[in-house]
Amino acid sequence: MLAESGTGDEVITSIAGHVGRHLLSRYNHVRNEAKRKALEEIYARQTAAEGAMRKKRNTQKQAQRNGTALAIGAPTLDIQ
Repeated sequence: MLAESGTGDEVITSIAGHVGRHLLSRYNHVRNEAKRKALEEIYARQTAAEGAMRKKRNTQKQAQRNGTALAIGAPTLDIQ
C-alpha cells in the first residue's frame, strides 16, 4: 500500500525492516498488479470513448443520408 501511494523504496525498505532492495523487489509483484489494473482501466475508458464517438459519427452519417440535419445539443423542430 505504501508503494501504491507513492512512498519511495528507501522509506518502504526502512519501515519494513528489509536489509536491502533485493528483499523489497520480492514484493514488487504487488505494484505490478496495481499497474496492470490501472492500465486496464485506462484501456476500458478509451475503448468506451471510442465506441461513443463511433456511434455519434454513425448517427450523424445516417442523418445526412436521410436528409435531416442533426444538431447535437440543440433543440430540433419536427416540421412535416
